[in-house]
Amino acid sequence: AVVSTQSTGGKANGLQVLEGGHIVQCSLGLCRKLRQHKSPLTNPLFNYFKSFELCVGLNGRVWVRADTVKHTVAISIYLKQCEYMSGADAVGMLRQTVKALG
Repeated sequence: AVVSTQSTGGKANGLQVLEGGHIVQCSLGLCRKLRQHKSPLTNPLFNYFKSFELCVGLNGRVWVRADTVKHTVAISIYLKQCEYMSGADAVGMLRQTVKALG
């Protein structure tokens, strides 16, 4: 089970179990970038997905959950690509992944 220290309201409210979703292993640098307010890495996700959740830890793990398994997979792939590609290239890969998964 994955445990979160923040409630849905964004305030620390004890520990909560994160159910479902997928864990992505990332570098600590990428996790720091994802945790930034209005991160340029998360903004493109709003163009493709109506609803998704990310829980970014400073331990190199990111929990991802979206409306469908396909969307969860697409977001997970995008996050892994952000490690090795420029922002524009990663967005292009996100577009291709979403198109391929339907």
